[in-house]
Amino acid sequence: MDVAHGKRSKIKIKIRSIIFWLYGFCKKGMGQIKRDWHSGVIRKILMYPSFRTESDLSDILNRVLWGFPFKKNLEISVMLENSNILRNIDNIGTPKYQRRYLNENRNHIKFIKESESLSEFDKIIIWNKHYAMLPKILSHIEKLEIADKNFFSISESNIWKKSYYNTFTGAEKISFNENSRKNFRSLIKNTTNKKKGYCFLTGPSFNEYKKYEFETDSIKVICNTIVINNEFLEYINGLDVIAFADPVFHFSSCEYAALFREHVLKVVEKYSCYVIVPEETVPLLITHYPLLKDYLIGIGLIGSLNFPTQNNLTVKGAASIVTYLMTPLLSSLCNEIYFLGADGREKSENYFWKHNKSVQLTEEMESVFNTHPSFFRDRIYEDSYNEHCEYFEKLLEYGEKQDKKYYSLTKSFIPALAKRSISFG
Repeated sequence: MDVAHGKRSKIKIKIRSIIFWLYGFCKKGMGQIKRDWHSGVIRKILMYPSFRTESDLSDILNRVLWGFPFKKNLEISVMLENSNILRNIDNIGTPKYQRRYLNENRNHIKFIKESESLSEFDKIIIWNKHYAMLPKILSHIEKLEIADKNFFSISESNIWKKSYYNTFTGAEKISFNENSRKNFRSLIKNTTNKKKGYCFLTGPSFNEYKKYEFETDSIKVICNTIVINNEFLEYINGLDVIAFADPVFHFSSCEYAALFREHVLKVVEKYSCYVIVPEETVPLLITHYPLLKDYLIGIGLIGSLNFPTQNNLTVKGAASIVTYLMTPLLSSLCNEIYFLGADGREKSENYFWKHNKSVQLTEEMESVFNTHPSFFRDRIYEDSYNEHCEYFEKLLEYGEKQDKKYYSLTKSFIPALAKRSISFG
């Protein structure tokens, strides 16, 4: 819990961020020098260094089997210092705080004693950061990813969220994109005559939804763990879209994320609603949850403000789901958008911001903190929040120039919403 809510050293975070930046800079520079080092499609991965203990193997292999589920033409080599570790691989303990993926199809996992050459691999994933500076490793820096949970910020968690996407060819990625376009067209067809849109967030004021009646001919978009609140979903007569994107709360092997995805499946089955996520996560979700294929809409990234369309499923990146996916989507589908539960953050708070307990998997929060400690350790919440507020204003101004109207139904500390509030209940 302390890693999320305790005091943090800005100096130490700055030092870690500089190391992370320098590593990335060198990696990019070497990649430009070795432009032809591989085809761009990841087919062979090496987990480095060798595993010495069953606990390390179970922890990392479980993450690997979540983030890189079986597919043809993918081979992941796992080095073992002691082959005795393999004797009980089927009965190896489930890593603490994680959902078990160790019993998944492992036909793409290759257990080896030692790798004589690192050149044969398209990607080298360093699970212990202390080995990242070895000369023989640095000579292949353009291939490296550091998946040590104590390295820096989101670097580790993003590997399990995003990397599977790059094991697919360009043609396969186009196919995933076409599936997203098909689903987006269906969403547009289903919402054509709906003039208003509601954006439901997880702040403390979320429970104020009972003060309002939401039109049946409106578009309802929820985010994150609002999927667990069945009473709310019935009150608003179902929903149109679920949006989520977080690497540790939604795309992780931790128990919190796994339980969250189970709730998503139940809600999609019940309401046939669409699911909007980052483009690079679509193959991972479809592989683990084939049921979602006809509902997933993957959104890509561009460098400028944009509302997604059938021919351009892209947005500008943002750190919060409301500015990243929810507001751009609703701004694309209708002209009048209302926010509920977007409270923001008081200066005295020691976390991202407060959440309503009715839309949080409170008992599973420890699983997130312990599975991905650097995600919380390396975050200056005040700085992240200030950037969020500034970007929110720019996004709404961008929409207003296109005759979009935005209103907050609940009190908010976010300046962009505070000045657009129409009722505090």
